[in-house]
Amino acid sequence: MHRSQGFTLIDAILGLIVLSLVLALTVPTVVRASARVRMGDVAASMTETFLTSTRLAVTTGSAMVVCPVTERGDCQEGTDWSRGWLVYADIDGDRRHGGPDTVVHRASPPTGGLRLYSTQGRDRLVFQTDGGNEGSNASFTVCSPDIGEIGVLVLSNAGRFRFAEHDEPLGRPCP
Repeated sequence: MHRSQGFTLIDAILGLIVLSLVLALTVPTVVRASARVRMGDVAASMTETFLTSTRLAVTTGSAMVVCPVTERGDCQEGTDWSRGWLVYADIDGDRRHGGPDTVVHRASPPTGGLRLYSTQGRDRLVFQTDGGNEGSNASFTVCSPDIGEIGVLVLSNAGRFRFAEHDEPLGRPCP
């Protein structure tokens, strides 16, 4: 009796089942790792912005304001920082961009579809000439379209910035 060599249909189906199980276990891990890397990029960009704002406020003697931007690149009122943000020297002290105020930095939007939202009522950050942050602590929630909320970035009144990453994504939908 001669047996043919090669794969049978059952061999192919078993191989596909094993491959499906491996992919089902690894894809979510890869998606979460990718989102954490992108969140690290956001944290680095915000850290750079806050350090620059603090340094300029102290050295120039003028408050520096950080605000989220509109599609046109102007300051907006609201908690959505997903289009990026800008820093300006608040020369006239009115906490509104315009007139003699000078833009000193523009940050690009977060990459990879990440969304960034600040604490309700914190539509701008003001860095004082003593290096501190005016107002209460500010929290920035980072959301991924793939997995929902993935972490929080917190800026204290003293101007310290920390990254509060969740061990597992909370899965809460983005606002």
